[in-house]
Amino acid sequence: DDTSPLLLAPYIPLDGINSQGLAICVLQLGSPEIHTSDSGVDMTSTTIIRNVLDNAKNVSEAIEIFKSCNLHTDGFAYHYMVGDAEGNSAIIEFVDNEMLVEYKTENIQVCANTYVTDEGISFYNDANAADSLNRMNAILNSVQANGFDLPTENAFAALKAASGSYTRWSIVYNLTDKTMDIAINQKFGKTYSFSFNK
Repeated sequence: DDTSPLLLAPYIPLDGINSQGLAICVLQLGSPEIHTSDSGVDMTSTTIIRNVLDNAKNVSEAIEIFKSCNLHTDGFAYHYMVGDAEGNSAIIEFVDNEMLVEYKTENIQVCANTYVTDEGISFYNDANAADSLNRMNAILNSVQANGFDLPTENAFAALKAASGSYTRWSIVYNLTDKTMDIAINQKFGKTYSFSFNK
């Protein structure tokens, strides 16, 4: 009957969208923890997501928040993907505790649970790289097959093509309409929809 643990929920998001149409997600990597120490505020892998969702309107502002914080993760490294309603996106990675940003340069930017920056790929020996690259290619192939037309059903088709037995949730964000559709445990036939347009 004790609901007090739910009070922590706002501080442990793994992804989300805000009222400005900015979305962020975190993906686990199989490399050492991240501990940056410039001079910013200390953040965990999830509290930095909360900070971005509360304070950033676009990708540039999200990146500035990352630059202004010291990130400390527990057990693993992570990278983050951010996108905004203007069509910008970027992947934020940490290689040897140094932040790197890979900006979208094509029609689409894709990431999974492996490094995408040249520095990350060459620095770490990632045992998950082959599986993650296969999943990224599955998304690219699906999106290209639909001519980059991504209504929700096409976006879910791409995510389904990349899912595996380990997939716990798949989310489609519409950053201009500020909506979210989610499928749990690969049940792509039963999705839940939310709107943040108010």
